[in-house]
Amino acid sequence: MVDFASRSGNRTFKNNEQYGSNDQRRARRFPIQQAVHYECMGPMVNLKGTGTTVDFSSTGIAFTTEHRLPVGSLIEIAVDWPAKLGGDCALKFVAFGCVVRSDDDRAAVKTHKYEFRTRGKRPVEGPR
Repeated sequence: MVDFASRSGNRTFKNNEQYGSNDQRRARRFPIQQAVHYECMGPMVNLKGTGTTVDFSSTGIAFTTEHRLPVGSLIEIAVDWPAKLGGDCALKFVAFGCVVRSDDDRAAVKTHKYEFRTRGKRPVEGPR
């Protein structure tokens, strides 16, 4: 059982093991760890950063962050998706939503819209 000891409002970030059968969340969470890029936008904020997903559900994403993200702010999240289209075309999951919890190094987002996009090929670094 892990308690990240991070509080935002009156909720604590906890891992899935802690919820068990008493979990009253509406959507099941899946522990998927993938690279994430985010851009938090608003009238007083424009933060960009990277992190790693902690878990996914059909209604939200929890992930690590480089910054404390303002609760209530709009955010775009791009996640490197582990599956490939047709076996060789890399995908990314792009979600748009609102930050519902945030600490210094992690956040939770309620997703309002999401889509899959193809990822461009990343340049291969040669010998230096």
